[in-house]
Amino acid sequence: MVVVLSRASRSLSEGHPTAQHEKMLCDSWCIEAAARVRETMTALQSDPQQQELFRNFKSISTALVERGGVVTSNPLGF
Repeated sequence: MVVVLSRASRSLSEGHPTAQHEKMLCDSWCIEAAARVRETMTALQSDPQQQELFRNFKSISTALVERGGVVTSNPLGF
């Protein structure tokens, strides 16, 4: 989302000919993203499967940070 906001902001501040179109794309993207966040937050409050999924994501991201990259090696050896 930050990239979309940055691009639209720059287009508008520099007066690019497509700035209004960039703004419309940005508005649409952000509205849609906000709806996805609301849906996810609602699901997290009531759906045990979603809660488990996000616990898994937390563990995966913690392992990535601790390892400094991919945690598993390729089982096929390449």
